Amino acid sequence: MGFALLAMGLALAQGACPPGEACGDGASTVAMVLVQPGTFTMGSKGDEPGRHSDELAHTVRLTRPILVMKTEVTQGLYEQVVGRNPAKSGRRFYDGKDHGACAALEGVSLVDPSFPVICVSWLDAVAFANELSRRDGLEACYEVSGERVRWPKGLDCQGYRLPTEAEWEYVARGGRKTPHGAVGSSEALVCRLGNVADQAARLKWPSWEGVACDDRYAGLAPVGFFEANGFGVHDMVGNVWEWTWDLYGPYSSTPGEDVDPMGWTKGENRVHRGGAWGNGASDVRVANRRASLPQRRNINLGFRLVRTAG
Repeated sequence: MGFALLAMGLALAQGACPPGEACGDGASTVAMVLVQPGTFTMGSKGDEPGRHSDELAHTVRLTRPILVMKTEVTQGLYEQVVGRNPAKSGRRFYDGKDHGACAALEGVSLVDPSFPVICVSWLDAVAFANELSRRDGLEACYEVSGERVRWPKGLDCQGYRLPTEAEWEYVARGGRKTPHGAVGSSEALVCRLGNVADQAARLKWPSWEGVACDDRYAGLAPVGFFEANGFGVHDMVGNVWEWTWDLYGPYSSTPGEDVDPMGWTKGENRVHRGGAWGNGASDVRVANRRASLPQRRNINLGFRLVRTAG
């Protein structure tokens, strides 16, 4: 498992498609997977271990196919596009100013072109999406004025963008349409699919709660090192939390399907999903929701991008 996936991850770190892999529709040098739309149950069952009250199970129908990055955006790709790696400097760049350093972690390497990019805010991710779109000759999806961001064409924009929270969970489930067997309910499945707090981490931080496996990475791991899910997408759980488009709020309790939801229109916090290298099984469940201010940066926060296809 390890060597082949690691080799693929290293290729992706430079923004290139591995030999024999599709790059979506040919407009981009970034390896992407086409995911067809569908209907699924978003949220979690009432008896799911670790479940929070904001995970109300409800039916969601997605109507547009999307191209999804096979892995999280790497430090190598981010530096190639933006010209700097925030994991090295830890500085905040979305507005071109220096706002201070992101925290480091003693004794663990967090810098490598094959690692997911970290110390990026939601605003940084939006700016990166626009810049990558321009680089690849695509329309920029976001209109940015200071810290105000508009997405005028919504899901009809075919440039790079952050996934909606519903799109993220749909992809993370890998074709499973119900909450049954969600990642997090099985430590064996967690160990196959994601870089989480494991025995390597517990050797450095004995007080941490972790899973019984040992993936040999106490901190970040190269993207693509772990198994892909049913859609052929890697690292949807673990490694880094991934920013989504949505403002955080409760799910709709209205009976019937929720079609192409795009989150709340009011609020401050943006949703991030998937858990990270320092989290245990209960936090890397695909239904688990977290949210932070869009200016926040951390050593466990990153992102991946999608595109509306067709």
